[in-house]
Amino acid sequence: GAVQTIRMARWNGSAWSAVNNTVFNGAGVYALEIYDGRLIVGGQFPGPANSPNIAAFNGSTVTSIGPFGQGGANGAVRSLKTIGDRLYVGGDFTMIDGVPAQRIAYWDGDTWHAVGGGTDSTVYAIDTFNDQLQIGGLFNIVNGATPAPKWAHFEECSLCPADVDDNGIVNILDLLLVVSNWGQNGINPADVNGDSTVNILDLLAVVAAWGACPL
Repeated sequence: GAVQTIRMARWNGSAWSAVNNTVFNGAGVYALEIYDGRLIVGGQFPGPANSPNIAAFNGSTVTSIGPFGQGGANGAVRSLKTIGDRLYVGGDFTMIDGVPAQRIAYWDGDTWHAVGGGTDSTVYAIDTFNDQLQIGGLFNIVNGATPAPKWAHFEECSLCPADVDDNGIVNILDLLLVVSNWGQNGINPADVNGDSTVNILDLLAVVAAWGACPL
């Protein structure tokens, strides 16, 4: 017979059962993905404390993504994708756990990050192809200025050494990291030009690469 449930249900191989948790009692659940052994739920719903529109489900309990109430998005979450040790999230939001992120972001297990300059409208789909992050949606512009009607790919800023903090944009934060590591020798993210010393050449390399990494 019919099973009453609130936006979510589960199948055990022979029968449906309800996942009756009132935190999902909103406009809808739009995306599901496994990350770090938990089922991540995205959509448009109240969520657990401090985590609207995205939550983690361990089979019995619904919590925020992070350990301290981290994870709420200020708009609907419409796509989820685990890639390596990252959980990518797309949707309508412009902020996730207080981090500005224009409709696409990723969780690295500890912190939320923006993906470049994001998009000008909703992200509905996220996947990888040819080792590049691919996104689809209603957008026409990515990274604030690049035309990309409805589909774009993002090149990881590991290809952009001047992005010292790996947030998709080369800016004053990267400049400050070079200054704070000044004179250090050996392997160091602030050694932008790879000559094993953080110095004026690295500072100039950051200035030369200023702006968002390419989409």
